[in-house]
Amino acid sequence: MKDLRVLLSIIVPVYNTGEHLRACLGSVVSQVDRDDVELICVDDGSSDESPLVLDEYAAEYPFIRVVHKRNGGISSARNHGIGLAHGRWIMFLDHDDLLACDAIEAIRRCTSVEADVVYLDFDEFEKESEVSAPKKTRPSEPVDISDLIGKLQEDCLNRFRSNKPVFELMRLVTPWAKLYRRDFLLGNDLRFSEDVHHAEDIIFNLACLDVARNAVRVEYTVLHHRLFIKSEGHRFNPKKIEYCKGALHALASLLPRLRNRNPDWNELYDYRVLWELLYCVHLGPFHPDNPRTFRARRGEFQELVDDRLFQGIFKRCRISRLPLRHFMLAFFIKYRLTTILEVNRRVRTL
Repeated sequence: MKDLRVLLSIIVPVYNTGEHLRACLGSVVSQVDRDDVELICVDDGSSDESPLVLDEYAAEYPFIRVVHKRNGGISSARNHGIGLAHGRWIMFLDHDDLLACDAIEAIRRCTSVEADVVYLDFDEFEKESEVSAPKKTRPSEPVDISDLIGKLQEDCLNRFRSNKPVFELMRLVTPWAKLYRRDFLLGNDLRFSEDVHHAEDIIFNLACLDVARNAVRVEYTVLHHRLFIKSEGHRFNPKKIEYCKGALHALASLLPRLRNRNPDWNELYDYRVLWELLYCVHLGPFHPDNPRTFRARRGEFQELVDDRLFQGIFKRCRISRLPLRHFMLAFFIKYRLTTILEVNRRVRTL
């Protein structure tokens, strides 16, 4: 039976992050002063000291629930947390991020709204000494953006230079710095795709927005997101191209099921395919940490551009619609200027 007293469930997927885990957990426990918050930590098969740290905190704080499971990826860990949550609202917090001071009190003030999703703010930092208190002393009044749900969906995929998003991309597509009503997620069977290892957050939020009846925006920084120079999304991984293809196939299967809130999902999908091609080239054959010879990487590039998934993409898309640095990268790829791409690999100007 669900505990009706719990207002907020904070879900933290954990994997080999002992170095930053104590700071993450500490940012939460320092704020919990009553029994309306639970912290659900899902250890996704960590091999470092993370499981010991989690058990230590769970032994000291009764509102912390720890689950140890076999490694299944971040989507699997988040889904596991959703299944365990008791709170009326669910919030995701990554294992190396920090909950902003007074975030829980701010969240309490805005959870009486009639909404399926609440959009909040976050900022970014590299060193914890850079973290500052929120500029606002209390959250802004909730702003109903339900009539903009179609535009929010479009913004999840739209990378056109001319597009003016409702708010910046990272605030839209990430699962953190948002509140999801638990009954909304469970009632619509909304989960992260566990077989998708790239852009899974975009696909999740697209699906959420498609069935959301109402959404609210509250201006208040509730989370500090830790930046890494070599984060997972920018690290060389031989499986990166495979992951990108998997994400595109998942997106292609989702789009026909979306309600017709946008006039041309096919066009947006085509440009997403182009975007993923840029991503694959940038972080695949021409990534600085790719150990293969230039000749081998050039062959990898040719095979990638000729892949059936990307065939005809430059005929269907106008690269001039992209932001400048992405236009330049697309130009080099379109005309197969591998020597220039190799120079860029070394100096990393794009």
